[in-house]
Amino acid sequence: MEVYRYGPLICGKLARRINRFVCEVLIDGESDITLCYMANPGSMLGMCIAGADVRASHAPPGSSKFRYRIEAVKIGSVWIGCNTMLANKIVCTLLHKGSLAEMGLIPRYDSFRQEVREGKTRFDFLTTSQTPNTTIFIEVKTVTMASNWYDLEVEQKRADKPFHRFPTSRPAECNHQQNEQLLALFPDCESKRAQRHVEHLANCASREGTAGVMIFVVVRDDVSAVSPSEYCDEVYSKLIKKYLGKAVSCIALQCKMHLDDPKNSFVEFIREIPVYNSPEQVSPMLSQSSSRSKRVRMR
Repeated sequence: MEVYRYGPLICGKLARRINRFVCEVLIDGESDITLCYMANPGSMLGMCIAGADVRASHAPPGSSKFRYRIEAVKIGSVWIGCNTMLANKIVCTLLHKGSLAEMGLIPRYDSFRQEVREGKTRFDFLTTSQTPNTTIFIEVKTVTMASNWYDLEVEQKRADKPFHRFPTSRPAECNHQQNEQLLALFPDCESKRAQRHVEHLANCASREGTAGVMIFVVVRDDVSAVSPSEYCDEVYSKLIKKYLGKAVSCIALQCKMHLDDPKNSFVEFIREIPVYNSPEQVSPMLSQSSSRSKRVRMR
């Protein structure tokens, strides 16, 4: 299912990441380095590789001092989305189509809203239904990192400054694969904001007729499951273990980035994949039903 289509994209190679939001890119056909906006505040472990192919979109007039916005980077043969604003657009499209309810991932709803404030927290979406009277708070997260991040960082030249606490040996989470595919990991750095969202979703879900849902939008097609990164954010990992399948339901939506043709580029939703509460649970011997929260739990 196509969930997002780009206009004509710009081809280039990643030269250097100056900070969380600005990168130097060598645009195809140009001799000088171009500064591009990068909507990604994370560490980009395993994907911020010098010389990697990138795709960039034209920034809307007046929206930025940069001409281009980086949309994705190619690592090996896989395009990985790096614009974190894309995930909300994808979920919004699926909510408009009613696809998540049709797949049985969330209860059916009469309407939904974006950017909903609840107390001191602002959630990405809120769905409501009159029959029965239910409310679902939804928070969306972009997943870009996979369990090969350590090897890539060791073997390839990073286009960014070194990760502030890079491990001296391969973390346990980087040993996991399933069905010969990688394990997706979130987050790629410590995220106090993500920690707060888990706790606030759990608080909202404690009310009668409400549920809290975390939707992981995985913008790469070489992984088979999602787990919290215990190395990058131990607190977040503990919160997921505490609430997954109890107060908070987690759904992972895997997308494929079709970007080889810059004139015909789009994003395809390909499948739902399981969410595990730790990398240790990723094993072919575990049934999906016993290790993940597939359906939304209502109070």
